[in-house]
Amino acid sequence: MKLSHAIMFMLGDSKGMRTSLENISQAYQGHKAEGYFNCCYSFTLEETGEYKRAETHGRRALELAPDDAWGLHAITHIFDMTGRAKEGLAWIEGKEAAWQHCNNFRYHVWWHIALMHLDLKNFDKVLELYDEDIRKDKTDDYRDISNATSVLLRLEFEGVDVGNRWQELSDLASSRTDDNCVAFADLHYMMAFCGNFDEKPATELLSNMQSAESRHHNELASIIHKPGVLAATGLEAFRDHDFALAHDCLTKARPTLQAIGGSHAQRDVFERLAIESALRGGLTPEAKHLLQERDLHRGHKDGYSESRWRAIEINSHTNSQGSGAQQIAGVAAKNIA
Repeated sequence: MKLSHAIMFMLGDSKGMRTSLENISQAYQGHKAEGYFNCCYSFTLEETGEYKRAETHGRRALELAPDDAWGLHAITHIFDMTGRAKEGLAWIEGKEAAWQHCNNFRYHVWWHIALMHLDLKNFDKVLELYDEDIRKDKTDDYRDISNATSVLLRLEFEGVDVGNRWQELSDLASSRTDDNCVAFADLHYMMAFCGNFDEKPATELLSNMQSAESRHHNELASIIHKPGVLAATGLEAFRDHDFALAHDCLTKARPTLQAIGGSHAQRDVFERLAIESALRGGLTPEAKHLLQERDLHRGHKDGYSESRWRAIEINSHTNSQGSGAQQIAGVAAKNIA
């Protein structure tokens, strides 16, 4: 059950992940693993947009399996997707025993806590969690690198100086430019290179991603080729301040980006990247469209969305699109929200 759940997750197949559990749900009624099964099911409900049902189901499941880190993590996803950071922090406080015994998955739970603080503009706390928990151990597992790179990029979107933290991640990722196992990993390696402005490994990785499909002839390699290459090109363009190209690549990648794997919360960094590209490139109507779609998908506005809508509103009186675009980017970077 857990293996099927995990494989579907890696493939970005949220509907398949949910169906794989629903097909065998009867077998787990009264089973000693019923709580663990239902914690997994809560996560699939969240990933398929049934947030209220996911939360009700997940809280009940954790009553049966209070030590289930995956289940606790499923509830944090619901708080993230429904824009309830303050409530989420209050809920998770004191539950460290459920995840501190885990392997590197504990870094990911701390990542969720950091995202809640980020939403509340507690940037110093985010950096503290980054140094003391998320990157406490300088691991090279791609999931740990993805936690770290996506936090740093989100912080930079808010105008926060992250110091030299990109360097360590780029150094680790530089030995992985020919891995090409999953697009999710490659894209976060690219994020590290772009964050640290390391041109050589970025070029090598992009070249290998472009040829992955012809070299490996499998489904995951096809995903690396598309939408992976588009998203990676968008990252490079954003780094180079070519915001029009970044927006073009990222919006073309968006319809199939779920195929790279990971959760909605993890892929949201690419949603933000597309929005930031539009805002900074003077594409205000396009930015509004992306924000509207993001809000609709979540059903709620979070701190990120509210601050960008406010930035657009403040500059709505500006007639010159170029001038307005510069002001919007400045507003976002100065965290006026």
